[in-house]
Amino acid sequence: MSKKHRKFSSEFKAKVVLELLEGDKSVSEIASKYGILPKSIHQWKKQFLENASLAFENAVPAKKYKEEIREKESQIEALSKALGQATIERDWVLKKLKSLGLKTKKSLVEPKLKNLSITRQTELLGMNRSTLYYKNKPEISEEDIEIMNAIDEIYTEFPYYGYRRDIPPVEKKRL
Repeated sequence: MSKKHRKFSSEFKAKVVLELLEGDKSVSEIASKYGILPKSIHQWKKQFLENASLAFENAVPAKKYKEEIREKESQIEALSKALGQATIERDWVLKKLKSLGLKTKKSLVEPKLKNLSITRQTELLGMNRSTLYYKNKPEISEEDIEIMNAIDEIYTEFPYYGYRRDIPPVEKKRL
């Protein structure tokens, strides 16, 4: 069975190589202490010594990197503040929207917005999307009610007359 390939951080590798360079312990002692192969330690030492000159070179790249990090941190801080402010404002608006009537909320929906769908607008306003499309039935006038009652009385008195011509109308018996 083969062992799993382990990956070591650059900090760990530097720590092991520096311990080797101190000269107090041999490669095999350090390898057994950390449970790694001596071959790995030799490779890390070689790589460390090849790149040692970078420590004494001009620190401009590191300085630029640190400046970029500071700049990014300030951007993150500004964005966090803006997000916090937007959250507070949104909560305030949501409280105010609850007090508005349905008619006012309907008037706030803008169907032609490209970046905010009608569904999302109605969710933000706290109403169902179907309420936008619902049309109230018109009120029935007294005159229409009287006409409907008259039609109902006529149909009750003569239920099949005019409906089917093959059935003669039923005569109403009077008591």
